[in-house]
Amino acid sequence: MPMEMDFSRKLSRGLGVSLNGLVTLLAIAAVLVTVSVPRLRGFALQANERDALATSRLLARALQRVELGPDASIRQLVEEAQLGRLLDDAEYLQAGSLLRRHGYLFRLTQAPPPLHLTGSGRTVLAGEAPDPACVILAWPWDSGRTGGSALAVFPAGPALGCANEGGRWSGPELGSLLDRGRGWDDWRPIP
Repeated sequence: MPMEMDFSRKLSRGLGVSLNGLVTLLAIAAVLVTVSVPRLRGFALQANERDALATSRLLARALQRVELGPDASIRQLVEEAQLGRLLDDAEYLQAGSLLRRHGYLFRLTQAPPPLHLTGSGRTVLAGEAPDPACVILAWPWDSGRTGGSALAVFPAGPALGCANEGGRWSGPELGSLLDRGRGWDDWRPIP
């Protein structure tokens, strides 16, 4: 009797399944994993983005309640507004100028606010750029892996989102693209 048949019979007696049955089950499991993992990853990215928007709005509301200097950091905002317990799972980076939470980075910065939101949803700066205002910026730690869109939330104004094509907003070393003349061209209001 060939050794393969002997192994197959022992396997079938021990597991109650033939070798062919076991291979079929493994193939089905592989297909399920292949189909499920990308979908689960998509759900995780959406959850991170929703959480980033909620965190940005929380920080923007806190900006309305506290008095900070023009060079204040995100850490100072969290401490002054006593948000430490709500953000106890966050990590500060770059001497407190960045906050990392659930796959997103947050920064308090000064930027010229958009003056007009057109009916099409396109954000337009009209005329002279206004004085810079405080804004909470949020973007993925690793675009495509921890989140997708970049976010900007003004304390008394709109929440804006950028589709972040090509992952321009990604990682802790990012300088503000708004400071480099990109403006609000590709940002849209978020309800």
